[in-house]
Amino acid sequence: MNQDLGAKRDCFFYVNNHGGLTVRLPQGRSMLPSTAVVAYKSCTKCHISKPLSDFYFKSPKRQSRKSWCKKCILKRYVPYKNLMPWEKTQRSVIRRCAPSGCYYKKGIKNFLTKKDLKFLWFRDKAWLLKEPSIDRIKNNKHYTLENCRYVEMRENARRGGLCKSY
Repeated sequence: MNQDLGAKRDCFFYVNNHGGLTVRLPQGRSMLPSTAVVAYKSCTKCHISKPLSDFYFKSPKRQSRKSWCKKCILKRYVPYKNLMPWEKTQRSVIRRCAPSGCYYKKGIKNFLTKKDLKFLWFRDKAWLLKEPSIDRIKNNKHYTLENCRYVEMRENARRGGLCKSY
């Protein structure tokens, strides 16, 4: 049976690194395993109180949790990934061509828009590929509509055009 966190005022509760709740009792007190306390948090999306393990951490170094539960996050973001997969490609291309990316030093720039990537996706029938990947036909040229195509990730890696850091 779960207990409210405020019910035991002589105990100290804190969330450990594994997402569980650790109970620290004063010297000389003990707690049976059957009376262990589980911390709960209410999801701001579905408004259901769930254990802390059902919430992602905000960042690996912080103990705070996201406000939506894992189930609500998946409901929100997975459909968009499947509906517009070319947006993932766009984010990857932008990241590679950014000043901290591996193509910036080579002088390779991105001239592709979301509309261009959508056109390439349907032109190359990328939805039929197991793992579609954007490929620059001439590796020393920029990301342009004429120089890009969708190919299988294995083929793209074999050609050697991928960044080593990704």
